[in-house]
Amino acid sequence: MGYLVFDIETIPSQEISEEMLEAFAETIKTGNLSKEKAEEKINKKMGTDKDMCQIVTFVGHVHTKETVIKRVLQWPPLDEEYEVVSGAWDFIKHAYNDKIPLVTFGGNGFDLPVLYTAAMRLDIPVSRSMYEAITYRYENDRHYDLMRSLTGEIYPVTGKSLDFYLGLYKLGSKTPGMDGSLVYPAWKNGEYKLISDYCERDVEMTGALFERVSPWIRKANDTDDEKVVIDEEDQKALDEAPRED
Repeated sequence: MGYLVFDIETIPSQEISEEMLEAFAETIKTGNLSKEKAEEKINKKMGTDKDMCQIVTFVGHVHTKETVIKRVLQWPPLDEEYEVVSGAWDFIKHAYNDKIPLVTFGGNGFDLPVLYTAAMRLDIPVSRSMYEAITYRYENDRHYDLMRSLTGEIYPVTGKSLDFYLGLYKLGSKTPGMDGSLVYPAWKNGEYKLISDYCERDVEMTGALFERVSPWIRKANDTDDEKVVIDEEDQKALDEAPRED
């Protein structure tokens, strides 16, 4: 059984009205920050708010025994956000129908709600039953959210980022010198390939982390592992072993 690992990148909405932007900005505490710093803080909040952001990048890798099928959707060069979101849901839907589980780091708390909200905003049909199945938070073999599996939480935990776990398991790191806060500046500067490369690196490293921890978190009915067989003598020894009351 394979798996689909994916990630998205977002920016503050470029289509929101001035009135809505002002109303949102009033909810952000900027204190004595300079105008530039206050705008930066507001943009950061917008970029991670499911109702106030737009999706500019989707990268998905379907891992099978034979190969890796990749889908990279980036706006631009795609003409509009609609193409990113509709293509993302097509990719996810095909995996779901083939019973291929999703793998993310924080997908329950961010990626999937943002994709679902974008689908509603852009009038892209998405099966509600599928969405509920892949966002069910407990004992879910349709979606392995590594943030949930490894931290027990569905929202970011201080010090327990993807990079933290990559370091813990000695798997490498995310893209040096690049993080989510730099996506919007890169997008405004037309550095679209930089964004998709950054997103794809996150996907690759999330996949590597899943490969490392999957023997401990993957459900038994979602593996190709052979059943562990204990011979009769070993089973007899286990049965007769003394047990503490």
